[in-house]
Amino acid sequence: MKKIIIIEYFTSKSSVISKDNKIFGEAIKLTNSLIKAFSMNKTISKVYVLRNSNIKFLENTKTTFLSVNKNTSLLKVLQKMPKYPVLFIAPETRNISANFQKKLSNYCNILNSSINANILLSSKLKTMKFLELNKINNTGLLSTINSDCKVVVKKNFSAGSEDVKLLKNFRNTKKRIVQKFFTGIKGSFLMICYKKMNYVISCNKQIIHLRKNSIIQSGVIVGGLENERKKIEKLADSITQSIDGLFGVIGVDIVKFNNEWHVIEINPRFTSAFNGVLECFG
Repeated sequence: MKKIIIIEYFTSKSSVISKDNKIFGEAIKLTNSLIKAFSMNKTISKVYVLRNSNIKFLENTKTTFLSVNKNTSLLKVLQKMPKYPVLFIAPETRNISANFQKKLSNYCNILNSSINANILLSSKLKTMKFLELNKINNTGLLSTINSDCKVVVKKNFSAGSEDVKLLKNFRNTKKRIVQKFFTGIKGSFLMICYKKMNYVISCNKQIIHLRKNSIIQSGVIVGGLENERKKIEKLADSITQSIDGLFGVIGVDIVKFNNEWHVIEINPRFTSAFNGVLECFG
């Protein structure tokens, strides 16, 4: 029977930072979904969760919460623990995920994708260039912009629809990328990866709204794109066969145009869609 440790970046901090409050709810919900999923796994005997002592704990017979606070840091807790494998969750925002992985890898064995895969996929610019080089359908980059058309402008290091804008007259910079805006169906899929193989868990339809100059994802219909599974599985195969080091659950955002699915971004981690998958399929 295996024992594992779960560390979610925001909820395992020694202190709560006010600017992070808006995403605490989502972070807690995703962590709780993982706890529930692992509690149903007969091969796992114990789940340790590092969490700030001011955040409510989800009681479970298999789960032990290890408190992190101003006097006891995450690293102090890890140093006292046996070398159980660690599953961490962190956003690509400000390159947090890759930097967090580098830090944790000094103290424990990581259950996530390799650090090289994380570094690649945390950068939207590097991801688009890699997909283009390997001839994998993607939404591409714009180097020249038609002033009559709005384009998608997003931070190079960001998560989901965070700070995604529809603007005019904007050029690429090191901190932001510019892409054509496609009006096709938006979706995502979750897959589990191991040694260049994958299994697509669910094909989901995203609910997208345009508000002034912002693109907002307000929800997801789990299984809403199962009728497109064969095409999505083909795209999943091309991704896993091209990118070294993918491991565990991977989330991919996609859009359909010209009757084909194209990659918007690849998240080398559990995403919020996992909450819906667990609720729908258990």
